[in-house]
Amino acid sequence: MNPDRTSLKWIEARKRHQLSHAHVQMARELGMNPKKLGKLDNHKQETWKLPLPRFIEELYEKRFGKARPDVVVTIEQRVAAFRNNKEERRERKRLARDLEGKEGSTSPTTENPAEAPQPIDTRPEVRALLANLKKERVRKALNALMQSCSGEWTYFDPVYRYYHQSFKVFGLQAKTLELVAALQALAPDRKLNARFMKIVTEGTGKTFELEHNQRWDEVTRPIIEAFFHARFFLECAVRSARTLRAPPQLLPSDWAALLYLFDLR
Repeated sequence: MNPDRTSLKWIEARKRHQLSHAHVQMARELGMNPKKLGKLDNHKQETWKLPLPRFIEELYEKRFGKARPDVVVTIEQRVAAFRNNKEERRERKRLARDLEGKEGSTSPTTENPAEAPQPIDTRPEVRALLANLKKERVRKALNALMQSCSGEWTYFDPVYRYYHQSFKVFGLQAKTLELVAALQALAPDRKLNARFMKIVTEGTGKTFELEHNQRWDEVTRPIIEAFFHARFFLECAVRSARTLRAPPQLLPSDWAALLYLFDLR
């Protein structure tokens, strides 16, 4: 089955049944058929039925033991990843040709070890990750996102609000989830590191209540921590896209951290 075509059916179903991105992802994980949602979305005619969004939520929580997915990747992001497969394959082939060219041109009597070509990580999933990072469209999007979480009102002010004990620090959670979604889109078929996702889970999904003022650090410090970790991995991705030509075996720290994010190290 063409995953691009299937994704487009889900986009049509989302619009027809007025579902959120999270509801679509939950329905997909539950194995639902987008063409058959109409039989479930008829609570106005069959009043004993739940509205479709609530039905999906209850079924998802019963199946997976949680209210929603840890990270929501939109259908549009999945469609874009599918359409870029050819570009990724071309980039992997280009990297392989570059590597073969370097190996073929290397003299066994190289006197300066610093000039010798560095060993390359040849794992397909690692090459695919870097190839995706180096696409111009992806690099521009990551740079724009990095800029958006480095400004006066999106970085300095929210962190200041933690020390000022202002409820505005809760607004960082949305940016954290945006960062996580962008990181997940770099490799949609791989799960993000469990430690990282535990930090994200503990630092998101919170709504300010007055009693939080009595437990300020306990409630809000995880929000700051989750944002910092997500921003750190975004910066690792931006730096790696800028500095690496091929995935090295001798790992710079930013690339090593990014590999850990996708459990590739």
